[in-house]
Amino acid sequence: MDKRYESNRIVREKICQATLALMRVKPFSRITVSDIVREAGVARVSYYRNFHSKEDVIRSYLEKVVNELFQNHNVPEQLDSYDAILSAWQYIGKQKELFSAFCSGDLLPLLVDFLMQLNLPTGTFSAKPGDEYYFAGYFGAFYNILRKWMIGGCRETPEEMAGFFYRLWNGRISDAGRP
Repeated sequence: MDKRYESNRIVREKICQATLALMRVKPFSRITVSDIVREAGVARVSYYRNFHSKEDVIRSYLEKVVNELFQNHNVPEQLDSYDAILSAWQYIGKQKELFSAFCSGDLLPLLVDFLMQLNLPTGTFSAKPGDEYYFAGYFGAFYNILRKWMIGGCRETPEEMAGFFYRLWNGRISDAGRP
């Protein structure tokens, strides 16, 4: 492996981890690039060599998280299947602290925008007419439910949230037909 590539990857990872650590103690809007480079222990030029903005840092981290989710959790091709929804909520449950930081930093809209722009390896996001509205509704509902769950202290289990989201998305608000 190219030493420069590996060194750059490590710097990017340090910057991402520093940003996430700072998000746990202060709002994202109040985090400065100076804060990030100090926390990461990297030079400012290294930051700007890798990222254009704080939001780019978050997008980079989200890309890593989503790739990890799809590679390691056997997410089915149909994003609206119960198994895919359950996998996503279980992953979120394991990463509650991260998603809570996203919520408190008002970054969940960035997460939803990121998800909607993905060209997922499964090819789920096809270019059929009307798909963009379908996914806007799907991820809009996901955003609102995730935000409500985070603000409410994550009292329900990820499995309960997956069941609720699945029933809601399939038009069944009641407990009838619960997976």
